[in-house]
Order: sequence, then C-alpha cells, then structure tokens
Amino acid sequence: MNKRELKGNVKEAYSSKEKRIMVEEIRSGLLSFRESIQKHPVSGSVLQKWNRCYFKTRLLGVLSN
Repeated sequence: MNKRELKGNVKEAYSSKEKRIMVEEIRSGLLSFRESIQKHPVSGSVLQKWNRCYFKTRLLGVLSN
C-alpha cells in the first residue's frame, strides 16, 4: 500500500495548467473519462466540475469575440 491509500481522503492541489491538461485529454478523445480518473489521482466529481468550468470559460471566450 502506498501513503495515499493509507491516508484515505487526501486533497491535492493542482495548477490551472494541470487541470486544463486533464480536461483537454478527455475533450480531445485522448482518454475516456474513466481512463483519466485511473491515470490521475482525482475524483470523478472533481473532474466533472473542472470539465464544466472549462466548457463555460471556453464558451464565454468564443461568444465574446
């Protein structure tokens, strides 16, 4: 067992760039949602939240031009 498994619920801080990379892997089709969760130590609900925020930010950028 690694330290993460022993500690249980551990919050990790991710930079905006790391969050964007994780979301773009899913949006581009490089990874499925499930594969991304397995690859990165982040919960599915958090990843969904980041995905929604990313979409809203990108959509606002397109609409404001």
